[in-house]
Amino acid sequence: MPQVLVKFDTWYCDEFNVKGFRIMTRDEFNDMMNTLFDIRNIKKADQIPYISIGFGANEDLEFDDAEELMDCFDVTDISDEQANTLAYFFGKEYGYWPMPALEGWLHDMIVERDMN
Repeated sequence: MPQVLVKFDTWYCDEFNVKGFRIMTRDEFNDMMNTLFDIRNIKKADQIPYISIGFGANEDLEFDDAEELMDCFDVTDISDEQANTLAYFFGKEYGYWPMPALEGWLHDMIVERDMN
């Protein structure tokens, strides 16, 4: 079953590049996209000024909208053989992978909305 290589690439304050990738199944990729669409929808509906995700001790990546965030992802279909080779050398995930932080941001926004 073909897999998906999803790369994340952005700049932190025009100072340094923040990169990572993850090898995903098609189902995992669809779950990721659903999370990104949920982020877009809650940001628009609740008029949240920006999306902010932390990395490191005191650094945050900020995005004005979900489209700017989505532009940081590059998706490539890869064969099982390619996936196995990448995983052998780097693991299924390498570098900075933003989805746990984005899922946390979405959760916090939902809780905040429901409390109000």
